[in-house]
Formats: sequence, structure tokens, C-alpha cells
Amino acid sequence: MISFRTGTWALALLTATLSDSCAMRSSAPPMSLRMDYTGVEAITHAMVRESLTDADVDSLLRIHAVRATMVDNVHQYIPGVSAADFRSAITDYVRRTEMARGSKAIYFQLAETGKVRQQIDTLVHAIRASEGEVGRRLVAELGPYQPDTGPLVVTAYFVAGGVSMGFVLDDTPNAFYVNLTRADGDINSVIANMAHETYHVMQKAAARQVPALAVIADAPAKLPLPERLLATTLTEGTANYVVDASRSSAAGPGMDKARAQYYRNLAPAELVKSFALFDSVLGELRDGSTSWENAYGRGFTGDDPRFYFVGYQMARAIDRYCGAQCIGALFKRPPAEFLRQYIALYREHTDVVPRFSPRTEAFVASLP
Repeated sequence: MISFRTGTWALALLTATLSDSCAMRSSAPPMSLRMDYTGVEAITHAMVRESLTDADVDSLLRIHAVRATMVDNVHQYIPGVSAADFRSAITDYVRRTEMARGSKAIYFQLAETGKVRQQIDTLVHAIRASEGEVGRRLVAELGPYQPDTGPLVVTAYFVAGGVSMGFVLDDTPNAFYVNLTRADGDINSVIANMAHETYHVMQKAAARQVPALAVIADAPAKLPLPERLLATTLTEGTANYVVDASRSSAAGPGMDKARAQYYRNLAPAELVKSFALFDSVLGELRDGSTSWENAYGRGFTGDDPRFYFVGYQMARAIDRYCGAQCIGALFKRPPAEFLRQYIALYREHTDVVPRFSPRTEAFVASLP
């Protein structure tokens, strides 16, 4: 049973909104979701000030969602960017000081946020006014694929700016962050983003229940690089499949953009290219000829993140031949099991394509 704690009140949702098989599972873990708007409101309000003192910026950085977005997550992807850079960037922004060429301010997306501030305010009001409907839609989308997490309380932090459309942090359990700057003013795109990130929180919560898998949930950077590739393909690929824009009829510019991305990347010829790239990158990580940053950039970033769709295709085959419950069960097993199940399916069913290279198959078979 999933319920939603929205703002300062709780809304119980009927399991009838789920598929019959999911609704009848008495073991389905309870989950609640709290929505937090302090980050997005603090940033957008600060940006219309004429000046900010050091104390003002200190206050901003004491807000969890602001620091997580503008410091922790930015630093994760661009290690040379720090809290001091954010201080300079937002102080210059409110003074209307022109940014120097090559300034690190670009990583905080303050200029982009300022251009769409009215859209962001409109989105915040719309989400606040429809929290119950948002909850019902998340239940309907995630319920059939819900892993066994145990009781779970999740916080959704709405933010503006930074380097990600949505993200979770490995050291902040049971929380995710949604960047309204990148939402194109589209509430349906925001809800899809929330569903994707909620599923990541569920994945981590399920993995934490298995001591040997806790590293995947909380410290994936400690994994050997080839295994980190498998783990990331599992988590991103399954979330990409469960929250599938190509199966949604929701309207809006953000959703239209997402659907176009799915259609491009799920074309058979593109999937063949994506699987071949996966084989190549995995081989390079195994022989030490590439870095994680290079591998991640080639497979998980940009307008066409190919490894999201490698994982999507595997999840689609598992769902078709095993069922939604088999997707939810993946997160209590080593990531290699995801690939092993897919390989077993394409050996049994000729319509399951594309296939991995023999080298990839042998490596996956060698893992525990």
C-alpha cells in the first residue's frame, strides 16, 4: 500500500488504483511521500533580490535542498566546482553582474532559472493544488513494479537550478530532488520525473535489506568499474522502463520531448548500436583503458543516453516473459542477475533482441 504525505497532511490512496495482482499482495510495503518546496522557493525568492549579504547566502546554504542541489550534486559531476563558486554566482546574479567567459556560474543554471521563474512559480502552485492527484498517478505507475522495500518514508525536494533534471544522492537515503528549471513548465513532465526518482529511492531501499548489496545503494563508487556499469544500467534502465514516456498519453512540451527521445532510442537499429556500445565500454572498463567518467558520459548522459535504453530493453523482455513482479525482485539480487535473466530469455526466445557479445556473456556468467 502506498500513501502520500503531502505538505503537512496525509492522503490515503485506495489500492484499487493498482492492478488487481498488485492490490491483492498483502506483503506490499507501506510508503509515504512528503513534498518539500523550501528549496525552490528560497532560490527563486533570492534571485529577485537586489543584493545578497554573506549571511543571506549562509541562510540559503543551510536549506538542505539548496545545498544538495547547488553544492553536493554539482560537485559530484564537476568536482572542481564548490560552495564558494555558488556564493559568487548567486551574488553576481542578483547584482546583475555579467558573468565572465568560462565562469563556473553556468553549472548552477541561475540565468536559465531566472528566465523561467514565472513558469516555476506556476508549477509550484499547480503541484500544491493537485498533490492528491499527483500521488494517485505515482501509485498507478509504480505500483505494479514496486520492490519489497519495507516501510518507507520518502521526501520529494523541489529545486531550481543545478546540473540535473532530477537526482538522488547516495548519502541521503529516502529522498530525491526534482529540478523545476528543466521542466518546460510542464506539470506532467514533473510528475514523470518524480515517478522516475521515486523508483530510484525504492531500488535503494530494497537493496539495503540485503547486506551484500548495501554498497550498491549507498556507495556505488566503491564497486569495481565493470560492476558499477552493470549496477547503473540496472537502476537507470528499469526506472526508464517503469516510467515510460512512450506509453504515456500525457500532454505537454516536456512529455513530447521525452516521447521523442524514447522513439529515437527504441528504434531497432539504434538498440543494436546501443548494445554494441555497451559491449565496447564494458570491455574498456575491464581492461582499464577508460575511466568511469568517460564511460558514464558515453552511456548515461546527453539527449540520447544509450545505456538507459539497453536497460529498458532488458526490463521490457523480463516484464513480458516473467511479469512485473520480476522487475521489482531484481533489486535484492546482484546486478549481474539482470543481464543473466535477459541472456537466458534471448537464448530461449528468438524474438528477444539485441544480444550481447560472447565476451560480455562470459564475463556476466563469471560474476557471483
